[in-house]
Formats: sequence, structure tokens, C-alpha cells
Amino acid sequence: LAGLGCLNDARNLFHEMEVSGVRPDIVTWNCLLSGHSLHGSYKEVLNILQRMQGVGLRLNSGSITSVIKAVIKLGFINMGKEIHGYVIRNVLDNDVYVGTSLLDMYVKNNCLTNARVVFNNMKNRNIFAWNSLISGYSYKGLFEDAEKLLSQMKKEGIKPDLVTWNCLVSGYSMWG
Repeated sequence: LAGLGCLNDARNLFHEMEVSGVRPDIVTWNCLLSGHSLHGSYKEVLNILQRMQGVGLRLNSGSITSVIKAVIKLGFINMGKEIHGYVIRNVLDNDVYVGTSLLDMYVKNNCLTNARVVFNNMKNRNIFAWNSLISGYSYKGLFEDAEKLLSQMKKEGIKPDLVTWNCLVSGYSMWG
């Protein structure tokens, strides 16, 4: 229900679960997180996060990606850094989606050094990770870094896609 935008219905069902003695599990909580994140209720995502922590639930990769999206949209980079610390302490940094979300957060907050550290520590990099960092470099006019990354990408057998090229073209266009 939350994923379809029926957030009030989802919250009501969640509440019914609790009062009927059924303890919501991480999947149930993640449904609330992702639904609110998907529909732009970013502050509510953070409220749900606090409630999860209050009942002693440990976040998993699904929780983290929804929370990071909210942090990005709200511009709460310090909270994002705290979440990054949580990710490292709980060995969730091996998850490609978590890594890509962290990378995206740092790029969108102009923390390219942190983004590069996340990128370098990723065991499995998908095209989104490569494109995120290439776009970050391009938009800041760091074309040498972007082109080195493009070369590294090709050497590692990842084929640049339309987004990769658009990031570079857009960056060059912005900087003349």
C-alpha cells in the first residue's frame, strides 16, 4: 500500500498490526520507509527511522537506501555521514545499492573526495556508480578526473552507456 501512495492506509494497517500484538518486522518497516521515500515524505522517513531505532531494529540495506534518498532530498549531509558510519560499523558497505546510494549522496552534496573514497571501497560497481562519480567530476569541471575514470571503467570491462556520455557532454557544455 505504501508503495502505491496509500500512505495513510499503510500507516493504519501498521498501527493495527501493533495493537493486535503482531510485531512488525524489518520488511514491514522497510515498506513504510520506501513508500514514504518514493512519494516524497522525506521527513516522515526520518521519523520512521527514529521509531525503528526506538524498538531496537537494525537497519538493513533496504532501510539504508530509503533513508539516504531522504537525506539527499533534505540536504542533511551530516546525517548522511552518520548513516555512512552506521553502514561501515554494520558491514553493509559491501551492498552495491548501499554503496551507490552513499556515492550519490556525496556527489549531490559536492563532497567528491568522500564520493571517491566510497567508490574506491566498493567491491562491485554497477554502471550507476560509475556514472554518478563521472557526472560529479564533470559538473565540477574536473574533466581530467572524469576522463581517467572513464578509461578505468573501460579497462574494467564496463561499457559506457548513454548516461555516461550525457554526463560528460553536459559537463563540458557547462564549463565551455
